[in-house]
Amino acid sequence: MGAVSLNSFTTALIMWKIVRRAKQCLDFAVTLMLVFLLVCLVYGGLPWLLSWWLTHLASTGITALTAEYLCMRTELAAIPLSAGSLART
Repeated sequence: MGAVSLNSFTTALIMWKIVRRAKQCLDFAVTLMLVFLLVCLVYGGLPWLLSWWLTHLASTGITALTAEYLCMRTELAAIPLSAGSLART
């Protein structure tokens, strides 16, 4: 589970840089999970272990929540206004 958790946080950082929108993070995380499941189906068949499903569902949740948190912090950051732009208005 440790490597999967590290992968979740790494994927969240990458999604934060690429997606930049908190509303889209869940969609991208689930899409990545479905693509991974498709690759698993092609190469090894359907995973039957409950632990595999629980681990990867938890990984998807960690990825989505962390990426949403990072994106929200970026979206809600204060927009700096220079003194010159305030004087013109």
